[in-house]
Amino acid sequence: MSSPEVQPSSARSESPKEEAKDPRDNSVGNWLQIVGVLVGILGGFAGVFLGMGSGLRSDGNWVLGITVIISSGLSCLFFFGFAEIIFLLAKIAHNTAK
Repeated sequence: MSSPEVQPSSARSESPKEEAKDPRDNSVGNWLQIVGVLVGILGGFAGVFLGMGSGLRSDGNWVLGITVIISSGLSCLFFFGFAEIIFLLAKIAHNTAK
């Protein structure tokens, strides 16, 4: 008995709908995550800078600094949340296109 011939994966023809595309390859979601990281890092540095008094005064304003750090952290979380929503919507669109 002969076994059925198996074509190599490179020889198979796949339609555009069948090609496997990772929903995490969404450029909008990736940019939102990058912006979220930048907001978190820059806001943290700005909060510490404001809390130390920016070198102009000897006493710092730690209430303002902590407020800036917390608000930049929350903004960072919102950006990551929106990015995750974009990724989930891309995954839903990919799964329903089959």
